[in-house]
Amino acid sequence: MLENAALVAVLSFGTLVLAYLTYGRFVASRIFRLDANLVTPSHELEDGIDFVPTRVRPSSSATTSRPSPAWGRSWDRRLPSSGAGCPPSSG
Repeated sequence: MLENAALVAVLSFGTLVLAYLTYGRFVASRIFRLDANLVTPSHELEDGIDFVPTRVRPSSSATTSRPSPAWGRSWDRRLPSSGAGCPPSSG
């Protein structure tokens, strides 16, 4: 029984990866019509004042998903330290 579940899990995961890759290419080429050679307005209309191209940086969720230390300290101050304001336990 466990072998069948493992086989189903592996086949499901493989199908998911295959669908992700093929559907992603379909959406990029047919729906959004992405083109790597497309000139953006910041490059086309560059004047050094209003239209200035920025350098390309890879986005990383690791830099945006962590709370900042300042947020953590302000959150700690909001927590009750001695249980004051907490509902009484029923036990």
